[in-house]
Amino acid sequence: LARDLKGNGRAGGGRFTCGARERLDVAAALAYLRETAPGERVGVIGVSMGGAATLLGAQPVDVSALVLESVYPSIRDAVSDRLAAWTGPFSAIGRTLTSAVVGMLRMQTGVNESELQPIARIGRVRAPLLLLAGTEDRYTTLAEAESRYAQPPMPEGFRAGRGSGHEARQAFAPAGGQRVGGMAGGRGCGE
Repeated sequence: LARDLKGNGRAGGGRFTCGARERLDVAAALAYLRETAPGERVGVIGVSMGGAATLLGAQPVDVSALVLESVYPSIRDAVSDRLAAWTGPFSAIGRTLTSAVVGMLRMQTGVNESELQPIARIGRVRAPLLLLAGTEDRYTTLAEAESRYAQPPMPEGFRAGRGSGHEARQAFAPAGGQRVGGMAGGRGCGE
């Protein structure tokens, strides 16, 4: 099942909340799969905000395997990284706007910063977990991705695609092999 979450991709509708409310779409997609394919093993590939939405549910997702790529650790980190990327040589100045932008996000969406901390939820995952990151990702830095890997329990694996940026699954395909695909969230938070 390839699914865009509300406010993303072709799904349209709904207010974009960086994963807080989109987690309900993840739960609905999993419920649909459980109903239409009872007894089948289900894995999730959550990319960027889609991965955040997968982690932000009230309970850990009940899946057979989980792949997370380019998932922001906290909304504050996500906003700061994007401001730095967008302002280029003035990135230090851009980062000074982080608190103001996080505050505007809360006012626009009604979602508190404390609700947007995927790194705090990664320890609840009980399925085999693979984390993917791009070494040149300016929106979720390699250091942030490595910090998720260090959260207990340790994920099954961590792969950094050399030279790849944000949402670059093709960097993980074997030579001559097929690209990795799956459930994605659409745009990343703030993109």
